[in-house]
Amino acid sequence: MTIAGFVLAALLFAALPAHAVVGDATAAALWVNALGLDILGKTAPGGNALLSPYSIEMALAMAFDGAAGVTREEIRHVLHYDQNDTGNEPYISLQELPAFFTSKAERATKEAKARGDSAQVTFVVANQLFAQQGFVFHQRYLDALIHGYHAPLQSLDFVRKPDDSRRAINLWVEDHTRKRIRDLIPPGGVTKDTRLALVNALYLKASWAIPFPKESTQSRPFHLSNGKTVNVPTMRAKVKVGYDQRGFHAIAIPYVGGELLFVILLPDEKSNVAALEKTLTPELLTFAKNAPVHQITVEIPKFKLEPPVMPLADTMKALGMKTAFDPVAANFDSMSTADLCLSAIYHKTFLSLDEAGTEAAAATAIMVSVTSMPPPREIKIDRPFLFAIQDRESGACLFLGRMMDPR
Repeated sequence: MTIAGFVLAALLFAALPAHAVVGDATAAALWVNALGLDILGKTAPGGNALLSPYSIEMALAMAFDGAAGVTREEIRHVLHYDQNDTGNEPYISLQELPAFFTSKAERATKEAKARGDSAQVTFVVANQLFAQQGFVFHQRYLDALIHGYHAPLQSLDFVRKPDDSRRAINLWVEDHTRKRIRDLIPPGGVTKDTRLALVNALYLKASWAIPFPKESTQSRPFHLSNGKTVNVPTMRAKVKVGYDQRGFHAIAIPYVGGELLFVILLPDEKSNVAALEKTLTPELLTFAKNAPVHQITVEIPKFKLEPPVMPLADTMKALGMKTAFDPVAANFDSMSTADLCLSAIYHKTFLSLDEAGTEAAAATAIMVSVTSMPPPREIKIDRPFLFAIQDRESGACLFLGRMMDPR
């Protein structure tokens, strides 16, 4: 019993979310952030980490729509949906965010252009359902994907040409993510048993509300967790940021338009990132978005993260999603009459932060086969920290990461 390649690729290039959000976006944001903290906690604690909770949650939400019985309840638990909630009403707000992102991106770019400012926001979103030729899915499931996720259907021949199909999906992802996400599905990730690949691609890119002057970037010390100090290119500027302190420093740096934030969670000097991670909750992760705004001189290292593909099947099993991967126990009867189960989940991310703004990308592939205190005047981000790219309106973390060494 297996289920066919169900792929979701989400590329997020530092963007601009929306002012108005439909439905209970706050509840959905807490689900996203809770899942992000769960997965971050499973990564190697001493190293850099980057993931997109939003991308992973969206992919799993589409699998949830096709699940039934115990499998559905386990996915519900991992997604942090309320026990008596279908997962549809609050989550519709995050499904509709792309339309808000697009309109706000266009508005921010027009306003910047009217000011003679070169700052801009780019946002592109695309969904595609790739399915095995002739394989029958429940029409209600296909309708849910079309109406909820705007994913049109395209047929591929997974049975006779699995690797050609894999390359076709990967090329689609590359094309819709401006080549930031390559080889999302690794060799062997599509087999003759694959029946479905659902792909979502998001591309966002945004300038800082106040750019960091390039001439102010200098090599400055960064203190590693092992006690060593290294010199790294570090940006410096006096900018308006949200700032608060609750046992750690929370700094929210806005992108142009003000609706997307780069949030830094910096441990106190007597603490460390590991201790901070243990105390974080989904609610605490969102408080920086409402932090009072102050003009502060900020020093932050430039960095670029491009981790390899992250297999997430074992992580999901450890979090409680076991039967979905079991060829005997998996129940995806809401998707098809065939015996189906998840075979793999792949996640890949990219993030680059410099004086102009941020580029960040993520792709998640689910393979389904047959069978407040007074602010300081200056903040130096000169030691390991946690970070997020966060929607100000809902508090949902599009990206969540750990920076231990910016080199």
